[in-house]
Amino acid sequence: MAEEKKRKRGWKIAGWVLGILLLLIVLLPLALYIPWVQNIAKDYACEWASEKTGMDISVGRVLIKFPLDVSLDDVLVLDQNRDTMLQAGNLTAGVAVKPLLDGQLQVDEAELTTARYNMVTEDSSMVLRTRVDECRLTGIAMDWNHNEVKKKQEADTTASDPWHIRALRLTLDDVDYTMQMEPTIDRMTAHVGHATLKNGVVDTGTQTVDVRTLEVDSADVDYTYPPERWAKDYARAHPVPPDTLPKTARDSIPWTVKADTLRLRGGHARYALRDSKPRARNDLDTDHIEVSDLDFEVTDFYNQGSNVVVPVKHLSAKERSGLEVKQASG
Repeated sequence: MAEEKKRKRGWKIAGWVLGILLLLIVLLPLALYIPWVQNIAKDYACEWASEKTGMDISVGRVLIKFPLDVSLDDVLVLDQNRDTMLQAGNLTAGVAVKPLLDGQLQVDEAELTTARYNMVTEDSSMVLRTRVDECRLTGIAMDWNHNEVKKKQEADTTASDPWHIRALRLTLDDVDYTMQMEPTIDRMTAHVGHATLKNGVVDTGTQTVDVRTLEVDSADVDYTYPPERWAKDYARAHPVPPDTLPKTARDSIPWTVKADTLRLRGGHARYALRDSKPRARNDLDTDHIEVSDLDFEVTDFYNQGSNVVVPVKHLSAKERSGLEVKQASG
């Protein structure tokens, strides 16, 4: 009788333990909706992502809503050189739950606000800054197991693993771009009113960029270059440092860029010597070239290293001096 009670008690304890374990398994995903658990998960995820990518990734605040709508505040991503790859006020995304179990990240819709990008070379010869006030993406899929990113509708990798990025359709509106690269570029700014890319593929393994169509509307570009003497003095004072990074097989392969069609409509461009004063408008000034009503179309564009093929299907433009090209090709 005592043994029977003991056995029943053992089964009862085992049942309680099994029940508690099952309850914990059920409650564990639900615990992610508790704020203090979210902060713990956020710190772990940042540490894991930093180790995975080799970058320094941090998030100030995270908020997760059912089923898996994630909102991140004060996002900061620094690369190995401490350049700012991303600094964002807020990143909000709706993540599909089931694909995560297979190592895949699928985002139905994502919104990025108040974002910054900043890159400075070691010798400060090139400075690149980007500001994004608002960006919305839909239909993103990322496969961590195969280092593949797909952008289904509107769309530096680690040194060891190549990435394959595909965008079936990517649109950009009201993009402002600023760049400096001394001693070649004193300052370059560009504003793109609207641009559409279709069927674009970037493969860092084969170092190729392949685009079917890139159409740009309402682009305004301003490029100033320094005087020749100043450029030579700068080059002597800032010699190019030797490359101490270990070479890989991919480093010997030049990047190849191909595009079936490139179109620009309604473009405006200025190419001028720094601090130069333009001559009268009816006089062609090679130190201050300004072109408006710039339209061109290029087919079968190809670039690999120093090899460049630019078959111009159409070109028309007006220069500030009065010189006008109505139709050119070749």
